[in-house]
Amino acid sequence: MIARRSLRRRRLGRRGVSETVATILLLGMTITLFSSIFVFTSRNPTAQPQALNEFTAALSYGGSGGLQVLTVSITHLSGNVITGSATSQAGVYVTSQRHPVAIPNPFSLAAGLSGSSTWGFAQTWSVSLSTYSITSPDNLTVSVISHDQLQYHTVLFALVPSNYPYFLNVKITPVSVAPNAAFNLSSIVQFASSLGDNVKVNLTAIGGSAVQAMNGPGGVGLYYYDGTAPNPAMAKTYYLVLTATDMNGLKTNFAVALMVT
Repeated sequence: MIARRSLRRRRLGRRGVSETVATILLLGMTITLFSSIFVFTSRNPTAQPQALNEFTAALSYGGSGGLQVLTVSITHLSGNVITGSATSQAGVYVTSQRHPVAIPNPFSLAAGLSGSSTWGFAQTWSVSLSTYSITSPDNLTVSVISHDQLQYHTVLFALVPSNYPYFLNVKITPVSVAPNAAFNLSSIVQFASSLGDNVKVNLTAIGGSAVQAMNGPGGVGLYYYDGTAPNPAMAKTYYLVLTATDMNGLKTNFAVALMVT
C-alpha cells in the first residue's frame, strides 16, 4: 500500500513539472514571435504625409452688356510648388462647354504668372480670355496638370448675376381687413444701384398697372405704404401688384394677396 502511494506521488510530481515547462516554453515562443514582428515592422519606413494642393478660381466679366468672360484667375492656397517652363511639364486647361474648341491649347504657367514658371503659395495665375468670345451663360472646366498629374479640377459657372430689383420681403398687416379699413403694406427691396429707384403698388384689382408710389429711403432699404382710400370696399380677395423699377428701367413685379372680409 505504501509503495503504491509513493508511485502515485512521483507520477503527479512529474506531471506538474511537465505542465510548468510547457507554460514557460509557450511564453518564450510568444515573446520571440512578438519581438520578431516588432523588429520587422520597425525596419519598414512609414509613409510620409503628402501635401494637399488647394486652389480657388474665379471669372471676371465685361464687354457688351457685361456678359463677356474677360479673365480666368486661379489662386494657389496650399500644397506643393508647381514648376514647369513648358505646357508638357505644367499647364492650365480651360474648356468652354458651349464652345469646346474655342481654346484649343493649354496655357503655360508663365502666361499667367508674368513670365514666371514657378507657382507657389498665395500666387494668383491669371490670363485673358477676351479674344475667345466666351459669353455668359456658359460652363468653363478648369484643370491644372503638373508632370502628368492632376493637381486641380473645377467647373466655373459663367453666369452674370441679375441686376434686376429683388423683393426680399412683402408683408400685409393685418392679413385680413374689413371693407374700407386701413392696412399696412411693407416691403424690403434689393437694388443694384441707389439712384432713381422706386416702388409702386396697384391696390385696385387683380393685375393692372402699379400706380401708387410707396414711401421709403430708396436704394437698399425698407419701402412702406400705409393703406388709406381708395381701399377695396367689396369683400373678396385682391392681389396687390408691386413694381420695383431701378434707374436703368429694369423692373420686377411681385403680387401679394389681400383678403377683404
